[in-house]
Amino acid sequence: MSETTAVLSAGSISGWTARSRGYTALNLLGSLAVAAAAGAGSPLFVYEQGRWGFGDGTLTVMFSVYAFTLLLTLLTAGSLSDHVGRRPVMVGAIVLLIVACGIHLWATSPEWVIVSRAVQGVATGAANSTFTAMVSETVPPRSRGRLTQIAGTAPIGGLALGALFAGIATAVAPEPVLAVVAPVVLLLVVAIGAVFFTPESSSRVSGAWRSLVPHIAVPRRLRPEFLRGAWLVSAAWMSSGLFLGLMPSLAHHTLQLDTVAGTVLVFLQPGVAAVAGLVSTGLAPRTAAVLGALGCAVGGILMVVGIATGSTVIVVVAAIAAGIGNGIGFAAVLRPLSAAAHTHERGGLMAAIYVVAYLSYGVPALVAGQLATVFALPATGIGYAAFLAAVALVALALRAGVSGPGASTPGVSAGALTPARSGGLEQGEKK
Repeated sequence: MSETTAVLSAGSISGWTARSRGYTALNLLGSLAVAAAAGAGSPLFVYEQGRWGFGDGTLTVMFSVYAFTLLLTLLTAGSLSDHVGRRPVMVGAIVLLIVACGIHLWATSPEWVIVSRAVQGVATGAANSTFTAMVSETVPPRSRGRLTQIAGTAPIGGLALGALFAGIATAVAPEPVLAVVAPVVLLLVVAIGAVFFTPESSSRVSGAWRSLVPHIAVPRRLRPEFLRGAWLVSAAWMSSGLFLGLMPSLAHHTLQLDTVAGTVLVFLQPGVAAVAGLVSTGLAPRTAAVLGALGCAVGGILMVVGIATGSTVIVVVAAIAAGIGNGIGFAAVLRPLSAAAHTHERGGLMAAIYVVAYLSYGVPALVAGQLATVFALPATGIGYAAFLAAVALVALALRAGVSGPGASTPGVSAGALTPARSGGLEQGEKK
């Protein structure tokens, strides 16, 4: 494989400047806006269900179609930015997100909302992994690990803020959809400016068309740790799927909460996850992984109890525990893998991680939504939470059972997770 010269080599960034601080902040804001547009869907769907009178099955299709089109994009175009550059992919993705917002704003039926969510999934799939790669490559080396973790936390933080804002707008605004969509579009326009302001950082390897064949782009040397980490990524994002996908209905029908209280409850888990991801940057990967898996397991078990007893207090504690597990656990997988990837590998690797994340975010919620039409909603929620706890316990067993100097990266050959130097094919990678 041949590699062209990168426009910006990460190795050439020796320290922070006013310009680099500015475009990093704006890119993180753009990543938040992309995710906020998705998170805003949960409260809006409940509002539109009351307006149009469709069933819970249609509501979960609205929620989940986003995840499936996002996954399809990650599998086909997830590594495209490694070949054509980060900026072209980001600009195209953000423009497509603005189109999706317009479709939702002028939707006159549930079918048009589903179309909007499908377009949004395509755009978000292209944007998420590219934003994370771009931020990690355009900061000084000493800050790269911390900023990669922050960039990886931005999507879940955006989901939380989008859900909170949309829920409040639904309760108080005369035109909730317009009140939500207009600020999101404004932030997306700012994000486009940030992308143009940011230097290109992709090493632009050849094979752009070939990269569009569906695949998982995980370097061979990182596959053992990727597969091990997949259990924890799955548990982390399943917990968000539970709260953003089912909790709006559970809060209203099972816990008998009003719109604002239900919105705060939906916000709580991803909000805690975002904060936990931001404050845990100093934790060793293995410690973070154990704490993350434990938090998701405890959150799942408490959700079973909370739903079964109809206790809002227990559900709140479950949301906090699951949020801590999500934020710390996802970062525990993302940070060392990103650091070990070379520049020309990072976009594809980030896409592969998000494939696992959004499969776990969308599939269980979709299945639960369909089962809710057969079984009672509380029973479906209990089943989902129990499955979450089981996956988290597997992740915990895989991490807690490992000790020794290599514990943070078990199953990986020596040096595989050593932070990669930028701009070339190091550590024996074949050309």
